[in-house]
Amino acid sequence: MKKFILGTKLVNCENNAGAKAGNDVEKIVEKQGYQFVPLYVSKKNRISVGNILQGIWNTVLFCNGLTAGDYVLIQYPINRFLLKQIFRILKRKTQLIHIIILIHDIDYLRDISLGNQGVAAMKKTELELLANAEYLICHNTAMIKKLQEEQLNAKFISLEIFDYLYEGPSATISQDKNEVVVAGNLLEAKAGYLYKLENTMYKFKLALYGANLSGNFRYENARYYGSFLPDELIENMQGAYGLVWDGTSLETCDGHYGRYLKLNNPHKVSLYLAAGMPVIVWKESALYPFVESNKVGFGIESINELDIALEKNAILYDEYIENVKKIQKKIRNGAYLEAALSQIDIALNKFEE
Repeated sequence: MKKFILGTKLVNCENNAGAKAGNDVEKIVEKQGYQFVPLYVSKKNRISVGNILQGIWNTVLFCNGLTAGDYVLIQYPINRFLLKQIFRILKRKTQLIHIIILIHDIDYLRDISLGNQGVAAMKKTELELLANAEYLICHNTAMIKKLQEEQLNAKFISLEIFDYLYEGPSATISQDKNEVVVAGNLLEAKAGYLYKLENTMYKFKLALYGANLSGNFRYENARYYGSFLPDELIENMQGAYGLVWDGTSLETCDGHYGRYLKLNNPHKVSLYLAAGMPVIVWKESALYPFVESNKVGFGIESINELDIALEKNAILYDEYIENVKKIQKKIRNGAYLEAALSQIDIALNKFEE
C-alpha cells in the first residue's frame, strides 16, 4: 500500500497567504508517508491549457503505477476541468484505491457562480466532483452536516481547524488588552465593516496587517503595520487578540464572506493561534464551538459589544493565553491534519483486516 498526494508545483512565484494552507498540507502529509506527485510545474499562478494537458498526461502515467489499496489525496479546489479529467482517468481504479479529498473551499457555498450559469450550476459541478471521494476531510462538523444534506456517498472526517506550520517566535502580546489585531485581506468588499468605524465612539484599538487597505479607511484608534509574507507575519504582529469578522456590517457578519463563516474554518484563526494570540470570533461562526470549548478566546454577536466584551473577558485573559499555548503547539506541528489522516488509516485497516 502506497500513499500519494496529487498537486501542482509553482516555481519562482511570490509566496503568499493564499498558498500557505495548501503548502502546509503537502509538508504534513509527506511526513505521514505520502509521496507528492506533480500534475504540472508552472512559473505562474494562473493555469494554462498547456498545464491542463500536462496534468492529464501525468495523471495517466501516475495511474498506470497504482495498485490495490493505494491512497490518492487531492486538495480541493483545483481547476475543475482538470479535476474532472483526473477522476475519469482514476475511474478504472476506484474500486481498488482510496480517494481522499481535503476541502479548502467550496465555491457554491460562497455563492460563487459558474461563469454566467449561476450558483446552481456551480453547485451541480462541485457536488459531482466531490462525489468521487471515498473520504472527505471537511473543515468542521457544520460543513459535514451541510454536505451530508446533499446525499454525498462519502465518509466524512472533521479537520476541526487548519494547521499553520511555523517554527519562529510568537507574536508580541500587548500589555493593552484592548488592542485587537485584524490580519488578512483588508479589501473593502471583504472587510467592509472596517470602513464603517469612522465617527464611532468605540474604545478598542486596531492593529491592521495585510494588503488592500483603502484610503477610505478612517478610525482614530487604528494603526496599519503593512503587509508581510506568511512566514514573516507572526514575528511582526503585536496585539492582545486576533479578530475574525467578515462582511460590511458592524451588527453581524453578512454578505458572501460573512455567511460563509457559518461553514468554514478561516485560515486566519489558525494564524492567530499559531502566533500565541487568543481570538475573537462571531458567535454564529462554525469555529465558535472550537474557540469556546478550548477556551482560547470568546465570541461576540456584534462589533457594537466588543468594548464591553473585552472588559468582561479581561479577568480570563491569562487563562486564554495558557490554553492557546496548548493549541499553538499542535497547530504549528500539523497535529490536526495528522489526526484526520489517522482516522482514515484506522478505518481502512479495520476494513481490510
